[in-house]
Amino acid sequence: MVVEAKGLPRELSKGLLQSAISTLLEGRGGVVSFLFTDDRQIRSLNRQYRSKDEATDVLSFPLYDLEPGAAWPDSPTSLPLQLGDVAVSVDMARRQAVQAGHSVQTELLMLCLHGTLHLIGYDDDTAKGRRTMNRLATEALAKVGIDADPEWYSRHYD
Repeated sequence: MVVEAKGLPRELSKGLLQSAISTLLEGRGGVVSFLFTDDRQIRSLNRQYRSKDEATDVLSFPLYDLEPGAAWPDSPTSLPLQLGDVAVSVDMARRQAVQAGHSVQTELLMLCLHGTLHLIGYDDDTAKGRRTMNRLATEALAKVGIDADPEWYSRHYD
């Protein structure tokens, strides 16, 4: 698994992000690109791609229409399969960490994992889907030694 990160905030190391994403994806190869940005830019992306003129915590841009648990397509080149892009608002992550009572690092990782799950076909339009995504993310974090609230959820549902 290859993790590309632009604008990585001081609260998060690339190594830890790489470990969490690799754990989540259970060693399957591929590339996930992350953009760590601010509320202004994520609001612009949300407006442009989702027609929602508001900041959000995380946006995912999958390159494939995958079903959860389905086999990934073969890479069209000899390079690892590019799964897609995830944009995270560091501003919002910092506020949500305070609200949730955990570290900014934990919030950033949960948002990155949440976004990555969207790239591989998971959805959180229902309570069941949110629980499944949260369980998978918190299990991946536990495997890299980070406790996360099993009731965590993407705060944009408030």
